[in-house]
Amino acid sequence: MNKDHNTVISLVGGPLCGTSLTMKEGRLPNSVPVFNNGKFYVYNLFLEQGKDWTTLHYEYSNEIIETFLKN
Repeated sequence: MNKDHNTVISLVGGPLCGTSLTMKEGRLPNSVPVFNNGKFYVYNLFLEQGKDWTTLHYEYSNEIIETFLKN
């Protein structure tokens, strides 16, 4: 088994909808701040299981963390 495989997780909702994150490791954080245009947009892990399927993605939480970058 190759331990260098990456996990690709889609971002749903918010300004980064339709993009994805690539992570190494098998464990995923419950929430991730994603930087875009001077702000961090917080996405929460979403897991839904049916009888024969599982959906896994990060969903926008409507939380924005402002940054104060100096020029």
